[in-house]
Amino acid sequence: MQNLLRIINEVLGKISVLFKKYGIKSLTMDDIAHELCISKKTLYQYFNNKSDVIEKFARFELKSELDQLKNIYQSQSNPIEQFLTINRYLTDNLRNFNPSLNYDLNKYYPNLWNELSIQRKSQIILIIKQNLHTGVEQGLYLKSINPDIISSLYMMGLEAKVFELYFNEFKENFDEISDTLLIYYIRGIATDIGIKYLQDKIKFIK
Repeated sequence: MQNLLRIINEVLGKISVLFKKYGIKSLTMDDIAHELCISKKTLYQYFNNKSDVIEKFARFELKSELDQLKNIYQSQSNPIEQFLTINRYLTDNLRNFNPSLNYDLNKYYPNLWNELSIQRKSQIILIIKQNLHTGVEQGLYLKSINPDIISSLYMMGLEAKVFELYFNEFKENFDEISDTLLIYYIRGIATDIGIKYLQDKIKFIK
């Protein structure tokens, strides 16, 4: 069973590359099998049909993203450094995600899209709230902040439509703009100690 799961995840990783490159609407099961250099019969050993491929792909992508976010949170003890790394990871993910995927999933698989969007939003908000609570405990964030409001406001900037709007307008300097926005965001919730750490961190990065 574990071996089968490993194989399916490897196949999904390759399918993910295809969907991100070509979108999900244009690819048939024949196309997927051809691109993966396997027979269509072999492909059907892992998936019932194309809808099953798309659902498993979407869940695979979400799990991969959330697992990485949890790794970032657990591997870095300083909340400000966590926040900077999490933000860069999320914006990189959005930038590398084919916009047509969001459109097609929303249009043709609305139930799946809504379910995973809600799950993604709630899990990212939970991680950010944990970050905020830890920051307050370490004296890096102000005690007066409201983690529910702060995490929700941050999440609003990660909505696909909002991201696409800003990315299309500022894509030549997008990394700098994204980092700058987060820096101002953190400065708004940080204590003097937190701001000092942030300034030292920025100097180190540069």
